[in-house]
Amino acid sequence: RYSKKYPEPDELENWKRLGLILRQKGYQDKDIFVKILDEQPPDQFPAMAAMGKWLKAAGFRPFSTFAQLFSFPERLKILDPSFDLYQGGICGPETVAARRKEGLLKPGDLVGTYTGYGNSWQTYETMMNWGVQAAFLRHDFFHNHEYMRGGNYRLTHNIIRIGDNFIPEDSPAHEGLRDGMDFANLAGCCRDWLDRLENLPEYTKKLRDFRRRYDEIFGGILRKKPLQFAGLVDYAMERATLADYLKAKTALTDLLEKIREATRGKDFARVTWNGIALCEPAVIFQAEGPEADYFTAAFRKAFRIPKGKREPGVKIVFKIAPTGDLSYRIEREKDRITVTAPTAEGLRKAADNWINTMDPSGIWF
Repeated sequence: RYSKKYPEPDELENWKRLGLILRQKGYQDKDIFVKILDEQPPDQFPAMAAMGKWLKAAGFRPFSTFAQLFSFPERLKILDPSFDLYQGGICGPETVAARRKEGLLKPGDLVGTYTGYGNSWQTYETMMNWGVQAAFLRHDFFHNHEYMRGGNYRLTHNIIRIGDNFIPEDSPAHEGLRDGMDFANLAGCCRDWLDRLENLPEYTKKLRDFRRRYDEIFGGILRKKPLQFAGLVDYAMERATLADYLKAKTALTDLLEKIREATRGKDFARVTWNGIALCEPAVIFQAEGPEADYFTAAFRKAFRIPKGKREPGVKIVFKIAPTGDLSYRIEREKDRITVTAPTAEGLRKAADNWINTMDPSGIWF
């Protein structure tokens, strides 16, 4: 939403309605973001904060991009009450930790980096480095712009080109971007497992070895470099060569395989939605009503939950009833979740779409 003007009543009602619809369709509260103007000067922060306030009240998580924001706590303080996600062009982990300690980043706020290089014809190695750096700095996310501006007339500004029959053609830059992001996701998966094993005495010795191996990748193969920018003193990642990347990825996948072997046969499965555990070790939801069996089978298949007895968890009720102008509704109540659709086919559609919004952990795919 790029206008800084307060919305007219009709627009405001549309935003409120949109926020409600997204939740009723199953999207998690934490995943509903809306982007506010990029790279505004600090004198515009109060207007952006005001816009973020009413958008947040409508059920959204406002965010924008700021190259220098984290260097200036007094500026971050203006946005903090209404922003939940921050994209920084320059953003080091020690600075982020300091802002969290100061309370300027709330629990659940996300911090990551972005680049405009995605609209350029770069080398594979250049683009691969963005995802690898996000993994190294433990950013919550990495945002890349992928533009196709001016068609093939601006090849140096496009990560892809338009080929025959108007079909996009790939580029080494695009492949590098994908591989770097894949690496970051593997690193995130590894950290999740290390955290899950932290307080389990039977894994104390193995965990010590796992963490050593992780540190050999992120600090050995991939290395720090000093970062100074707009008064910020921190660290970033020394640019990785293709050889560094291949060595680090091999070591990371080997480590994940060792963790898989160590946890094989144990129940670590946990699937959450909107803070509710639908499945956790030895516990799983209890579903009832039309198409409940369809949902249960689809859920188990999607997250590879083995058959076997588990204690009953949260109640999920499927029912056939009118849903107005929506094809289905998923509504969270005090002690249960209700999925409603006008037909059995609608309930199955709701089940499939809902599963795609959930967060799994402790599961090997």
